Amino acid sequence: MSDSTEVASPAPLAAIVTKLLKKNPEERYASSEALIADLQAVQRGQPISSAADAAGHGKRARRLSLAVGITVVLITAILLAYRPLLSRFQSTQKKETTPTAALPQTQVLAILPFQEIAGSPKLTVLGQGLVETVAAKLGRLMEARSLQIVPPRNIHDKGLTSLADVRRQFGANLGLSVSLGQSNDLIRVTYSVLDAQSGRSLGSDSVAVPTADVFSLEDEVAQGTARALQLKLRPEEQAALKAHGTTEPGAYDHYLRARGYLVDFTKAENVDNAIVMVREALRLDPNFGGAKAALAESYWRKYSLTKQKQWTALARTECDEAIKLGNAGAAGHMCLGLVNDGSGRYREAATEYQRAAALEPTNESAVIGMALALEHQGAVDEAENAYLRVVDAHPQSYFAHNSIGAFYYRHSEYEKAAQMFQKVTELAPEGYIGYLNLGGTYNDMGHYSEAIAPLRKSIALRPSYGGYANLGTSFFAEHKFAEAADAYEQATRLEPQQYVTWGNLGEARYYEGKKDQAAQAYRKAAQLAAEQLKVNPRDSDVLSDSSEYYAMLGDRKQALSTLQQALQYGHSEKELLFTAAEVYNELGETGLALEWLTKAVQAGYSPTKFKDFPAFQNLTGNLQFEKLVGQSASSRR
Repeated sequence: MSDSTEVASPAPLAAIVTKLLKKNPEERYASSEALIADLQAVQRGQPISSAADAAGHGKRARRLSLAVGITVVLITAILLAYRPLLSRFQSTQKKETTPTAALPQTQVLAILPFQEIAGSPKLTVLGQGLVETVAAKLGRLMEARSLQIVPPRNIHDKGLTSLADVRRQFGANLGLSVSLGQSNDLIRVTYSVLDAQSGRSLGSDSVAVPTADVFSLEDEVAQGTARALQLKLRPEEQAALKAHGTTEPGAYDHYLRARGYLVDFTKAENVDNAIVMVREALRLDPNFGGAKAALAESYWRKYSLTKQKQWTALARTECDEAIKLGNAGAAGHMCLGLVNDGSGRYREAATEYQRAAALEPTNESAVIGMALALEHQGAVDEAENAYLRVVDAHPQSYFAHNSIGAFYYRHSEYEKAAQMFQKVTELAPEGYIGYLNLGGTYNDMGHYSEAIAPLRKSIALRPSYGGYANLGTSFFAEHKFAEAADAYEQATRLEPQQYVTWGNLGEARYYEGKKDQAAQAYRKAAQLAAEQLKVNPRDSDVLSDSSEYYAMLGDRKQALSTLQQALQYGHSEKELLFTAAEVYNELGETGLALEWLTKAVQAGYSPTKFKDFPAFQNLTGNLQFEKLVGQSASSRR
């Protein structure tokens, strides 16, 4: 029913509408409860009464739009004819009750993932899709504002379930929580903007709409959140918040559910359900570009799960059609970027992500996608510039700084990586990952003593395998073998199947002087490595590590046999050459050890890494060894 449709309303209902529109606020309903009471009286055929007005006066609950939708379908259908008038009334009331609590100057808003509704999988998946699309709309409001949106998918991927965890992990100072409930033909959406520190609500509302009116469902949350954040929207931004890409509510309903299923695209049944939902959306509206893009993503996720190439072709076709329709916005180019990057067409992928970013300048994922595609292609300088663009556009973004930090780390630019990870710790001072990455980078720089403090901070915030393993490396390099062993032991408890950590534990215990405990750890490392070699017997890294464990256990035959296999499959990589030197040195073959150490240096292995290495302390004073170490000193002069 359109807003302009004229409907004859019963006299009692007309009286309600007249009272709603009184110019004098004192003559209107004093509370939503009073309005509900009269609407329910009309439903029951009873006379309306204003007796409830006095009881509710002064409470001013922010649920006025709920009152319009809480009654039976008949009443809702009649009131739809008066929607423009009622909307004006609701807007006035919401303005009067806008929260006055102070908002942070820089707003980092986490859109919390939708929580599962027990016994209602259909409503759950609708809610999941709703928060995804609301997050996307709010993300477009970041331009020229001190506003950063943390999307629900990023939170979901980290397995975070509470706003407190999101605050610690990502530095969010605000959160948006959305919940749904259904009663007959009505859906009630309740949403709250929360202070991340205290959990206190800074603005909330609860609205009931007909199940067929998913447009209003999304609009209420998006616009209500913008009001709660006290954002002054430009006319084009207001229009964008109300845009859906289709005028067919049934198509949009299926689209939202498809987006909900794609939240966890690692499950085959979710991807299959998404395909069914989007196909139905396109049956209702074949020109719905956003649905075309969602179908393309669904096909790509299907390929990722099955590795059946026909899904790749289908995904590419749907992406192209979404773009041709001209109403998919950035989504069509995003999906084509995803498919091209996954198919090895890196330059084409970067172009599509760049087009998506041009359409949506605030789309952080588009620019990061472009940077990754350029990096995959080997265009390192272009990739760096793209990452820097993300940081410039999103100075408060944990993801932007962590992404470029990881980029620098991958390319061994450790000083720059450390600067970015340091910024991550400032943006999210209670998030453990920034400190973990910072400490790990310091280790790779050889700044082991500097690594200890951030790694300890990371562990204090959240004990992790990576935190303990890196801390063990820092202590070992500082020759603090007991502390290193304790850290490695904690790491083995968190990840008991990581053979490398057992090997490191054995080495730390050995130099601590606890030879029996060292042997136990080495045996465990060799056992786990042997299990891994059953899967890939030509893995030169595992073979190399195993040869070292056997050497430390005194098994000369097995050590040399495994080392020869590693050298055969490893193509003389510098790390492998260094391990060969370690093995021969442990077996008492000093001459051979020095020969392999020389080969490692010639292959690019830095002498600074073994100058004070405990395994080669027996070579101190050896002229050839001192000459190798001296190469490091002379190269620095």
